[in-house]
Amino acid sequence: MYLCGHGGFHLWFRAKWIGDVARAHASGILDWRTAWDEARRSDQQNVLLVGLSLLQLLYGLPVPNLPGDTAKDMPQPLIEIPLHALHDSAVPKYSTDLANLLYRLRVNRYQHALRPRKTWGDSWSEIFHSREDFRTLPLPDSFFWAYRPLRPVLWLWRWFQQMRRRALHHGS
Repeated sequence: MYLCGHGGFHLWFRAKWIGDVARAHASGILDWRTAWDEARRSDQQNVLLVGLSLLQLLYGLPVPNLPGDTAKDMPQPLIEIPLHALHDSAVPKYSTDLANLLYRLRVNRYQHALRPRKTWGDSWSEIFHSREDFRTLPLPDSFFWAYRPLRPVLWLWRWFQQMRRRALHHGS
């Protein structure tokens, strides 16, 4: 569960993560039934199913029999997005360009499908997250909580600053 959860969170963009799962699966040390029971308890069935589907697609490993026909219900982007990320393994650069915003929206949809209990508010807040926020608006530790509701505002600030830099660059 941990390996599938970690790989899934990062869209499986490092082949090593699915390789670790494949090695453990091929050695026979994994108890998929117990993993499935834990996944159901923690509402992470899709996390486990994506890992198993990637094992089958990338390594041709047999998928264990799990209760019901669960793989049929899995949203297709849960497989397509990790396959694309594995193919283009460069870590995406996060900036305020429209293309990157669209990429973040796509990843957000993937993350929400992967873990349906995640609230949409949390998902939207993550789209606008940037480490640069802490430099843009340094707040005391007691106000650390304020960064989360300010993320869209700080994102707009970064976008305006980027547009201003581009205009100055093109004007010189």
